[in-house]
Amino acid sequence: MRSKKHDANAVEAIPHLDTETYHHLIPRSSAQSRLSSGDGFYTSNALHTFEKGLQEDRPSGNVAVLMETNTSAVPNLVPIVLHFASVLGPNWPIVLVTLESTWVVPESPAFRRLMDANQIRITYLPATTNISDHHSVSVFLTEPWFWEQFVSSHRMLIFQVDSILCSKAPMTMEDFLEWDLVGAPITVYGIGYNGGLSLRNPRLMLDIVNDPSVSLGPRDYEDQWFYARAQERGAHLPNTEQALKFAVETTYYKTPLGYHRPKPFQGEHWDEITEWCPEVGLLWGHRFTE
Repeated sequence: MRSKKHDANAVEAIPHLDTETYHHLIPRSSAQSRLSSGDGFYTSNALHTFEKGLQEDRPSGNVAVLMETNTSAVPNLVPIVLHFASVLGPNWPIVLVTLESTWVVPESPAFRRLMDANQIRITYLPATTNISDHHSVSVFLTEPWFWEQFVSSHRMLIFQVDSILCSKAPMTMEDFLEWDLVGAPITVYGIGYNGGLSLRNPRLMLDIVNDPSVSLGPRDYEDQWFYARAQERGAHLPNTEQALKFAVETTYYKTPLGYHRPKPFQGEHWDEITEWCPEVGLLWGHRFTE
C-alpha cells in the first residue's frame, strides 16, 4: 500500500494489529462461548488448547479508531483528533481509517507532528467501500475486514467527529477496560449502547461477525445488534448506571467521560454540559441537524 507525502510511516503495519491471530476463533453457540472476566480475554473453542498458546495469542495494547471516508469534508476533524489524542494520551494511538482516493494530509503542524511520532496513523479502506448512510455503516461493521485490522488490540475505542471526551472528568478510558462493550446508553430509543463513542473488545466483535448463525437484519443498527449478540455470548457488559459514567447521548448524567451528539438530545442541559465539558464547542464544526 503506497502512502502519500508526510504519511509514509503512518500506514505501516500497526503494532499489535495483525490479521493472523484471529484464525483460531471459530463460530459457536452462546453455550460454547465463555469470557474470562477482568482480563478481557474473550475465548472460544480453539485450535490452541494449551495455556502457552493462549498466552501467546493474548491481545495487548489499546487503540482509538475514527472512520471517515472523505476527511476534507469534515471541518472539525483535525481539532477532534488532536483533542482525543491529548485526552487519551500516548498509550492510545489513533488510527484514522479512510479512503486512499480522498486522503490529503492536513496542513496542521500539530497533526503532522503526531503523525511523525506514529501517534496518528492512517490506514485505508477497501477502495469499493460505501458507507454513505446508517444502514451501509452497519453492514460494513458487521463484516470481518474492519475487526481483523484491530483483533490483536486489547480494546478499541471507536469515536466519531460528533463525539467528545471531557478533560475535567475524574475517570479515564482505562477505568472502562474491563467491559467488552460500552457506550452511551440508548434505553430511550432502543437497547444497549450507542456505537458512535464506544469501547469494544475487537476479538468479541470479530467472533460475532464470523458466526454464520447470526446476521444483520435490514432494519438493524450495528450497535444494538452487537449488544444483543454480546449478551448471548455472556460478555462482560456494564449496566446503565455504569455506562452513563462512560458517555451520554439520550440519557442524561452530569459528569460523564464523554458525549455523543449531545446537542440534539440534551439541549435542556446545555449550560450544565458546557460548564462540565467546554470541549463540546469543538463539535460546532459538525452539523447538529442530522
